[in-house]
Amino acid sequence: MMISLMMFSCGENNNKKQDNELISKEQAVFINQSQQDFIQQLSAFCGNTFAGQEHFRSLHSGSWYAKKLSILFKTCKPNELKIEFHVDENPPITWILTADNGRLKLMHEHIDSTGELLPGSMYGGVATDQGTSFSQYFPADDYTGKIMEGASENVWIVSLAEDLSWFSYRLDRGKERRFEYRFDLRKPVSSLQ
Repeated sequence: MMISLMMFSCGENNNKKQDNELISKEQAVFINQSQQDFIQQLSAFCGNTFAGQEHFRSLHSGSWYAKKLSILFKTCKPNELKIEFHVDENPPITWILTADNGRLKLMHEHIDSTGELLPGSMYGGVATDQGTSFSQYFPADDYTGKIMEGASENVWIVSLAEDLSWFSYRLDRGKERRFEYRFDLRKPVSSLQ
């Protein structure tokens, strides 16, 4: 099982309100318009937590079907969006979508129960041009390939339903789908606002 799925330890959940702003078209920071549109759409969910479930799991790792999954759209700025991914009561993995020389980049931040950054964090990649306003593709960067065995073939796919009813986080390796989690955006389970 990948390091991205194993780095959890018990800890306290800190849901302090963060400075968020709805990203307007005038604040564009991305070269690719579909990447800008994607971030702008995600920013509408800031401050809200949504429940999710395992939508797909390959035979390569254990299932999280029985686990409590949720995401919190925690920080939204024109050049960075942070989504906390919670599994049961473990410290979250934060999915960071940020501007990297005008391109959309995905990074994964793992922390321990004291809030310290864990070794092997910040892996991910820069979005390709094949994305749309509803789906972006992030092939693993060189750093990811060096710190995680077999991960050089990873592609993360982050998607929204066109009717904005769900959010999806998916991992493919090679040409095989490994897992996918979906979160129901129609009804927040809590809000920081």
